[in-house]
Amino acid sequence: MAKDWAAVAEAVNTRLVELGMTQTELVRKSRVAPMTVQTIRKGVDKDRSPHTLGAISTALGWPPRHLEDISAGTGASAGDRLATLEAEVASLRERVERIEGTT
Repeated sequence: MAKDWAAVAEAVNTRLVELGMTQTELVRKSRVAPMTVQTIRKGVDKDRSPHTLGAISTALGWPPRHLEDISAGTGASAGDRLATLEAEVASLRERVERIEGTT
């Protein structure tokens, strides 16, 4: 099965904007070669090692397998992630309100 490098590029580029991070900062944090980061950001159709994708995922604050999952088409979409986070925040808010109500 072909990898979806366009989806990986979109995820990385969107995340860089979300974090206010530059490509240079991503290179420094991930310790991945600048040319490799650049080609990933452009969606160039070239297989990448799990180590490379893991280093970039981690540098962007994601679990190590996140970009690998996206490339395979099994990663969560931004909408799915947002819905999950909203549900978690609602659950935490509910727990805090219960705690505050009992003290």
